[in-house]
Amino acid sequence: QERVPGLEAVDRNRALMVLGKPGAGKTTFLKYLAIACKFGNFLKDRIPIFVTLKEFAETEGQPSLSEFIAVQWSHCGVENAQDLVVECLKAGQGLLLLDGLDEVRLEDHDRVIREIKGVGDRYEKSNLIATCRIAAKEYIFERFVEVEVADFGDKEIREFATIWFTAKNDAPKIEPLIERLEAEEPVKELASSPLLLTLLCLVFGEAGDLPSNRSELY
Repeated sequence: QERVPGLEAVDRNRALMVLGKPGAGKTTFLKYLAIACKFGNFLKDRIPIFVTLKEFAETEGQPSLSEFIAVQWSHCGVENAQDLVVECLKAGQGLLLLDGLDEVRLEDHDRVIREIKGVGDRYEKSNLIATCRIAAKEYIFERFVEVEVADFGDKEIREFATIWFTAKNDAPKIEPLIERLEAEEPVKELASSPLLLTLLCLVFGEAGDLPSNRSELY
């Protein structure tokens, strides 16, 4: 299928369901969007609102999403938080980032889905982005466009390793790691996951080498 940059996918669609495997970078992507928005590098006319859905679902009293967000804003010193949250979302000023639908307990699942659907229906002008693990997604959100986080290819693996070891002041390890991955296809397959590639870089940074089979690596 067509690959598009993550920011472009967000820019194209008001409501987005970001699917991905474990360790694909779904939460990291939402946090990146929040930071980019906060510093005016992306959707600078929006206010980023990050919600961990598991935390929301298990909050005592079962508040609505807007009430939950208002409590967070109140803790940050915002006065009249409830009114401001609703006003912000209605005016299309919100970038609502809903993370981890797959981590919500089964007994809370239907209520959380109703809340997400309700927010999507009520606040049509604001941007909504939710994440969920692929295997856990059972419900279709009519207003949401579904996208999947793509695996890393050779280009992304090299870029990640370059940035990683440069930041560690250990640039001489970049090429040896890439060569080692090219020589060991079963190990290289792991590097398609951002999380597992992070662990590969950690191991290689410490040992200067990688085990030749997956069981040793694990």
